[in-house]
Amino acid sequence: MSGSSGNFEVQTGREGRWTINNSFPSQDKAIAHAKAMLKTGHWDAARVLKTQGNLKPKVVFQEEGRRGERPLNIIPVEWAPFCENIEDFYSFDARRTAGWLLRRWLDHHHICALEMLFTSGQLKLFQRKDNLLPQAVGSLAKTQAKLYDLNVSDRSNFLYTMVNRLTSQAQDFEDRLPRSLSYLKAEGLPKLVAKAKEQAPAQAEQLIFGTLAMRLSEAGDWDEKTAFMIDFIDPLAEGDPHVRYCDEIIAEILDGAEAVTELLRGQKDMAAAISVLATLCVGRATDQPLAGPAFPRLNALMSRSDMHYTRMVLLERVQREMASVKPLTREGKEADQAAFKRLMHDFGHVEGIIGGSTTAETLIQRARILFSDEDGNIPADKAIIATADLMASKAAAVSFLIDLADTDIGRAQEATVVSQIAYVINRIPSAGDLLDHGHDTKEVLKATEILLDKMQNAEGLPETWQPRFIKKLQELLSEYRSTGGKMPAQKKPSAAKGKQMSDQPLKRRKIAAGDFLFHEGEPGDEAYLLISGRLEINRKTGNTHKVVATVGRGNIVGEMALIDDQPRMASAKAVEDTMVTVIPVDSFKARLDRLNDIDPVMRRLLDIFVNRIRQQTKTAR
Repeated sequence: MSGSSGNFEVQTGREGRWTINNSFPSQDKAIAHAKAMLKTGHWDAARVLKTQGNLKPKVVFQEEGRRGERPLNIIPVEWAPFCENIEDFYSFDARRTAGWLLRRWLDHHHICALEMLFTSGQLKLFQRKDNLLPQAVGSLAKTQAKLYDLNVSDRSNFLYTMVNRLTSQAQDFEDRLPRSLSYLKAEGLPKLVAKAKEQAPAQAEQLIFGTLAMRLSEAGDWDEKTAFMIDFIDPLAEGDPHVRYCDEIIAEILDGAEAVTELLRGQKDMAAAISVLATLCVGRATDQPLAGPAFPRLNALMSRSDMHYTRMVLLERVQREMASVKPLTREGKEADQAAFKRLMHDFGHVEGIIGGSTTAETLIQRARILFSDEDGNIPADKAIIATADLMASKAAAVSFLIDLADTDIGRAQEATVVSQIAYVINRIPSAGDLLDHGHDTKEVLKATEILLDKMQNAEGLPETWQPRFIKKLQELLSEYRSTGGKMPAQKKPSAAKGKQMSDQPLKRRKIAAGDFLFHEGEPGDEAYLLISGRLEINRKTGNTHKVVATVGRGNIVGEMALIDDQPRMASAKAVEDTMVTVIPVDSFKARLDRLNDIDPVMRRLLDIFVNRIRQQTKTAR
């Protein structure tokens, strides 16, 4: 049986509706998965369909389940907006909070909070159902009292009053909404909005959302509800402000796990689902053969319209899943690591990581778990290096690091972030190397301009380094423009210039005992030859500084930052009064250029040696 050809689709049934749950190339695995779904008690039935070419699907397994009645209890919330009047309860934040609080009730009745607000029968049914209303009011009142310094009893009384007023208002709207719905279907959303604002300015927002809610009530499932809202957006021009109404409702629908599952039918594991959701946020999702009919339309909509609320809700779900400890696959740690690597290609773009700084931070949290060793999760600096290396291009890696810099993890690991940016951009000979091979000149120029703009507006990078990175990107961009995308010829300094720069008199500097010559993480503009005294070399480990060496007369310090243009990897503190000869960066570079002319292999080995020391030091930390 396991060798049967074709595809085996697992479907789960609830209340007469079948939903694609997963698919397998093996019949045995598909049946085993279907039985596992039945054991959860969440489904009325499960079946396996064999699909092959254009042939009609054949049921090879079907079994009824014993779905336990899911308790229709209240889910406590940690945040809720402060509503002062009845109009506030119709806002997006208030409806979304109601969705979290009443999720099990709403899913049971297959409605969203907006529909419930405009259906007096639903509101009355909810009030009569066991002890649900007191649970909901009590939970919400406690949360709001804590957040806004209110009296719990007073807030409870206010909420009970609002529920009664919302029920009464829903009855009033039910008499007006059928006519508005007919007008919406005939004339479109902009005309409905204009008419509502003209005829009922005080209640225009409620009338508009109530009419859309009535349209939703005609849908059979979440996919169809989403499609109904897209129907009203499709005729609108890009940037049309009326998109906001449907955007809010689609976001409210997709805030529920059941709706997302229905939208993304047939994902093989969590990694696949995360990838689809993340790319859907920016309208770049690939075709999903098993997804519902609303999926490709929503993907196209996300690419052309500012779907702020929908994008926010989907990104929050992606970030929650990435920050969790749930496995990405069903096949163990190695498969999870491979899936994470694929996800980095999906998430990383020259414009930045999908979801910005918040996503960047969750990726590091996941990387620390995924690449853990025998001693547990790897340190944050190792996770940053590993994650940056997995990005699809050097431009995507730099953009990711810029996003990460403006996070708690990025600020705590500032030296690592700066070092990795320097490591990437100081080692590329041309702007063309910022992207993968195969990109034309226009694409490279656009990507470099985007990255330069992002670097200029970066808020998390230290002021000592940001101008250096900007200058380097400007040089790459200017050179690429001037050469038309061709690799520039390597310029060799003239012997006269090299001699002039390297043979000029060098200055001396005195460092008093206890003073620092330089600090870890700073840019390096000078190297130093010790003439007298002693320097203590120390590195920061956690919240302490560890002495790694003490050097005296005849030693050179600070040279590594000049060789590879990366931050100082340690601090140098005078143990006693110390005198050094200062070797400026220009003079030092001239000597390196002279070495490159004489022995380029030795010059390259020097770079490799310095890079190896840096990587070993980071690993040791």
